Amino acid sequence: MDLTLLLPGIILSILLVILLYKKLGFKPIKLKKPHIDADKFAQFVCNTMFMAFFGMVWVGIWGFDWRIACIICGIAGLWFFFPREEGK
Repeated sequence: MDLTLLLPGIILSILLVILLYKKLGFKPIKLKKPHIDADKFAQFVCNTMFMAFFGMVWVGIWGFDWRIACIICGIAGLWFFFPREEGK
């Protein structure tokens, strides 16, 4: 299956929908400003940095033994993905 024309076809179809937007009878899109909670964003950045750190550790250990890298960094990654009780 040749997918060389897939991306240009998607782009052209999106442009066609944009051009025919009013004629197709769609209602206008109303955009809302997102509310960003600073504490949640800081926690997200912190967790993302921990995951990036363990990703780099995984790449470093992978050269030694890929099984040890998967075990150590997989357990560490699961520990950060599960919710933690903070302040109790």
